[in-house]
Amino acid sequence: MMLFVAAVPTAIFYSWVSRTSLANEISQVDESHLIIAKNLSLALSRYSQDAIAVFDFVVSHSRESTSSYPKLLPMFDIREVMLLDADNQLILQVTGGDEHTDVTLDPDIIAELRLLTAAKPGEIVVSGLRQYDGAPHFFIAQLLADGTVALAPWSTRYVIELQQSIAFGELGHSMMVDHQGLVVAHPNPEWQRVSKDASGLSVVQAMLDGRTGVMQFYSPPMDADMIAGYTYVPTTGWGVMVPQPIRELEANVDRTCQRL
Repeated sequence: MMLFVAAVPTAIFYSWVSRTSLANEISQVDESHLIIAKNLSLALSRYSQDAIAVFDFVVSHSRESTSSYPKLLPMFDIREVMLLDADNQLILQVTGGDEHTDVTLDPDIIAELRLLTAAKPGEIVVSGLRQYDGAPHFFIAQLLADGTVALAPWSTRYVIELQQSIAFGELGHSMMVDHQGLVVAHPNPEWQRVSKDASGLSVVQAMLDGRTGVMQFYSPPMDADMIAGYTYVPTTGWGVMVPQPIRELEANVDRTCQRL
């Protein structure tokens, strides 16, 4: 009887330690993961602004000497800049390399970019992910005053590199989606290759709504409850999150209790 009575306060103590430790772990995640997500968003904002500025410069000076463009365009992962007339015939092509590409642009992509730019004539717009030359690309595009449309396939290389720079714990990572919720960068290369639709996740919907914060959610692909700091990229509408399985936080708590 005495042994049972003595064990009760001990059990209560360990329960209190466990709850407090988990609350502390979550509080730290609230701060650290959100800071990382915001920093990633800032980097992507600067990068996208610079890439759009380069596109604007090339289009504005497309009739002039293009000798410097093969060095300039690849710096921002722009494959090439094309000008198409009102009949979608190629009238000018400025490449980011020594040779012209032989890739044929999908007519459906051209039609989509026509509609996208027609909604904002004169403005530079960024499309969602589309397949180009066997890999997902964005397109930067602009409808000019004479009906010419300027467009540029824009590689996801930098976004993927940035995503790969964030890894912690066993499964903690970062993830980027386009403005439609399609995966741009993720530790799973297959999801990147097929531009997996992640728009069904509540945290992705929050990013697409232009919100910033911390959320717990269930991830069916990982079969795990997750906690993530999330935000968005204002210039493009992309979403950025830094998720981690909650079970990893619980494992940290267990190790803390075992040391007592």
